Amino acid sequence: MIKIICTGKYYEIGDTYLVAPAKYKSIINTLQSALNKNSDFCDILFKLSIKQEIKGKDLNKLRKGLKICGVKRLRDTIKAIEKLQDTTILFSLVVAHVYRDSDISFIIEPGVDYGEYRTLDYCFVDFSYEINSIEKIRLLAEVKRTSSLKRLKGELSRSLSILKRVAECYNCPSIMHIHVVDEKLSECFSLLEEINVLDPLVNIIVTSGTDYRKFEKTLRMKLKDFLCSNIRL
Repeated sequence: MIKIICTGKYYEIGDTYLVAPAKYKSIINTLQSALNKNSDFCDILFKLSIKQEIKGKDLNKLRKGLKICGVKRLRDTIKAIEKLQDTTILFSLVVAHVYRDSDISFIIEPGVDYGEYRTLDYCFVDFSYEINSIEKIRLLAEVKRTSSLKRLKGELSRSLSILKRVAECYNCPSIMHIHVVDEKLSECFSLLEEINVLDPLVNIIVTSGTDYRKFEKTLRMKLKDFLCSNIRL
């Protein structure tokens, strides 16, 4: 089973380091437990992770999933989850769940230092629990969830420039993971072509829609070249 590292520690990577934040450890552990115990929960969490409103049956499924993993204060926990919708933490947690059967490790909001410090959105690593050390970074990723391609256009250039610097510093694959909520894929690809985002150091993957099963299948296909040596596809 995939392990999410939330230790709050700095791990040496060559001449720099990678941080595994512990700030959201409690809620991440709760949600990962709910994902593992209830097959319906991933559909609900995915909708929340792409800023979709849930109500009625979906809200009941959220409550049920939290109850199964022993949550007592449902209202407070649901409020905490809703606050995370403005971040990419829920989305990254869903990405980790796609690879739930793997023996790779995962960090949500990894801190990187490439001459400047900042956080990315997720990364896959080979981690040695015997010596408490990251042996290899498999992938570092920045996420853009959008239903507005116009807004995306304004954000991409700066983010891609940062990812290029990260890839050079950490000597590992870096990706820009774009999730288009309303499935306007042709418009998204036209935008990427227009702003000429091709760079050998930064890869771009695009997922779309609000259906978790489709997202899972697409993501496995998109990331298999980076992770296939560690992950059962």
